[in-house]
Amino acid sequence: MSSSKVNILGNTSEVTLQDFEKIFNISSYMQCIVGTDGYFKTINPAFSQNLGFNDETLLNQPFLNFVHPDDVELTQLEIAKIEQGIVANNFENRYRHADGSYRILSWSTTTYLSSKLLYCVARDVTKHNEDKYRSQQINDTLNSESIVAMTDAKGAITEVNDLLCEISGYSSDELIGKNHRIFNSGKHPKAFFTDLWNTISAGKPWSGLIQNSRKNGEAYFVQSMIKPIFNLQGKITEYLAVRFDVTEHIDTRDSLTKTLSILNETSHIAKVGGWELNLASGDLIWTDQTFKI
Repeated sequence: MSSSKVNILGNTSEVTLQDFEKIFNISSYMQCIVGTDGYFKTINPAFSQNLGFNDETLLNQPFLNFVHPDDVELTQLEIAKIEQGIVANNFENRYRHADGSYRILSWSTTTYLSSKLLYCVARDVTKHNEDKYRSQQINDTLNSESIVAMTDAKGAITEVNDLLCEISGYSSDELIGKNHRIFNSGKHPKAFFTDLWNTISAGKPWSGLIQNSRKNGEAYFVQSMIKPIFNLQGKITEYLAVRFDVTEHIDTRDSLTKTLSILNETSHIAKVGGWELNLASGDLIWTDQTFKI
C-alpha cells in the first residue's frame, strides 16, 4: 500500500494508507482483496489463521478452489452482482479448512470497478450456525413433547406452541395477550397462585402440579415448570412455562384409589383379602385385609 493520504468525509485529519494497512493486519475479521481474475491479491493474518492455510497456498490458487463444491455456483452469482456494483452483505458460503472440514463464512463485499478489485470482509459463523441448528433441534423436540408458553414480565402470554392449543382447545389468537388465568379451573386456592407468582417474580423457578380447565370446561392436569428469563442486566424480561399433560396418569391414580377404597371396605365386611392387577400399567394393589391374612 502506498503512503498517499486520504481525506475521510471531509474531516481535516488525514489518514495514511499505512494506517489502513495496520488496521487491515490487526483486524480479527478475515479480510482480503480479490481480483476479478479469481485470485486473492492480498489477505490479512486473520484470514489465513482461520482457514489454517499459509499465505502462499491461498494466494497461488483460484479462491473458488477453497469453496465447497455445492456453493460454487451461488458464489459465482454473488460475485457477478458485486461486479455490477451491488454491495454484498452477509452472503454465506462454505470455505475449506486445512484440516479438510468446511467453515461457514459470512461475507460483506464491495468492489473497486476501476481497478477490478473486490474488497471483502468475512466472519466465521460456523459455531453460531451450529448452535442455531442445535437449538432448533432442541426446540422441535421440546415443542413436540411438551406444552410450551412464554409470557412477558407482567404475565401476559406472548408465545404458545401447537400442543398447548390442541390440549386447551384455545387458538393462539385467543391466548396471545391473555393471562394464564384463562386456564384457571377454580380448584386451587388463591394462595396457591400467589405463592407461584411470588416465587418466579423473585427470580426463582417454580414447579408443581396444576389442574387446568379446557375451553369446553373439561379439567386436565399438567406437571408444570416455570422459569424466569433474564436479560444481561439481570432483569426479568420473560417467563418460560413448560408443562406435561399428566391427566391420564392422574385419572389412573384416582381410579386405583377408588378401587382400593371399595376393596378395603368389602374385604373388611367379608373378612377376605383381595388384590387387583392393572394390566396396562403393571401396578398391583391389595387390600388391608390381605396384609392381615
